[in-house]
Amino acid sequence: MTSLIPGSKERPIDGVTGQFSMPWRRWLEAVNTALNAGGDDVLSLTAAIAAIATALGSPDGTVANIPDQESLDVVIVGRNGVTVTGKAGVTPVVVELPPMATSTIKARKSADDGMPEDCTVSEVLDFVPGTPAKGDLIVRDTAASARIPAGTAAYVLTSNGPGTLPTYQAPAGVAGKLVNYAKTVSTTTATTIDTSIPLDTTIPQITEGVAYSALDTTITPTSAGSLLEIEAQIPVSQSTNGTLRLALFRDSGANAITAGLCTVPSNGVAICTLRTVVAAGSVSATTFKVRWCTGGGTGNILMAGGVNYFGAAYQATMTIREIA
Repeated sequence: MTSLIPGSKERPIDGVTGQFSMPWRRWLEAVNTALNAGGDDVLSLTAAIAAIATALGSPDGTVANIPDQESLDVVIVGRNGVTVTGKAGVTPVVVELPPMATSTIKARKSADDGMPEDCTVSEVLDFVPGTPAKGDLIVRDTAASARIPAGTAAYVLTSNGPGTLPTYQAPAGVAGKLVNYAKTVSTTTATTIDTSIPLDTTIPQITEGVAYSALDTTITPTSAGSLLEIEAQIPVSQSTNGTLRLALFRDSGANAITAGLCTVPSNGVAICTLRTVVAAGSVSATTFKVRWCTGGGTGNILMAGGVNYFGAAYQATMTIREIA
């Protein structure tokens, strides 16, 4: 089909009236009149070409009349064999527009001058000033589009108010924010007569006491810079008056990271709590474990006098919170 477009010197929209300028209006009106000549009938491609050619030139579509205006300097045609005539003294440049690939935009992405090329949407966005990079944002600035590079990790995109570009800034007011969580609930009873965690000034060792493996809890931190808050609550009893000893270990570390004592009367019950905070240190999975021993007689977890009161509702828990 023949398409005649007023030249690059002629702006399509009049800056004063906000309407199509006169050369463009003449061209669009001619094409509209030609295509509407068939009433409600659907024109075939051949008939449409002939109708437009009749309005703008010869009936067979081989001659195109250029609007009578000085600023026309380019004629883009979509078919071969078109003869272009125009105002005396004006020699337009005739360019045959090549077919377009699906989902592309005609533009010029090569560094030199030349014909329009098929460009993807991404390639067109790369025309925005600045070096394209993963994570960029493209926003509207005062006179043109602008590129905002990706911000520092964990920073947030923050509005700076109307008329001002947004920027990436350190998050405010989120210190101590809970970002991850793990919890184990155990109803497993345990009994021991072990007394190997000494009641002295040394740090309990992973070789001492008995493991209460039912309460092992694993968490995978989201950031090496986070803090991990660990809390274990364990109901215990003892057959004689004495002090039970409990210690918390991390992975295969030899030293306990915290320890505690629970003084329990004969066949009485106490809730022993271990609580501490450690640095995450990495984003690898890490496991926290409890070891324990009796202070005399028989020690029990989730039992009193050999009875598991309240059944499954009687629980020991370990909770790990990752704090950013």
